[in-house]
Amino acid sequence: MVAVGFCQNKSIGVDVELTSRDFKVVAHKYLTKKELEWINLDHQESLALAWCIKESVYKLPWKVNKCFTSDINILNLKDISSSGTISVDVIDLDITHHLELKYLFF
Repeated sequence: MVAVGFCQNKSIGVDVELTSRDFKVVAHKYLTKKELEWINLDHQESLALAWCIKESVYKLPWKVNKCFTSDINILNLKDISSSGTISVDVIDLDITHHLELKYLFF
């Protein structure tokens, strides 16, 4: 498994994980209360994708460090396929930034 990211004009955050990892055990540490209500905790791909979303956003150069359970908010994880786009809101110094993140399962 290998991942490479490059962007000439913007910062990027990348996270690569094996989907077989047990993300359910630590779900309460990286999912918001709202996300815990609608993410299927028995669907391994959803949990892996949510983890990678949070990690990749966390790695971006924000003004202040991000808290997974309050500052990084996944807006939906419906109809997950082998690749797609996920909407995320990130709070940084009381400003909400809307991101569209691309993902790929491989």
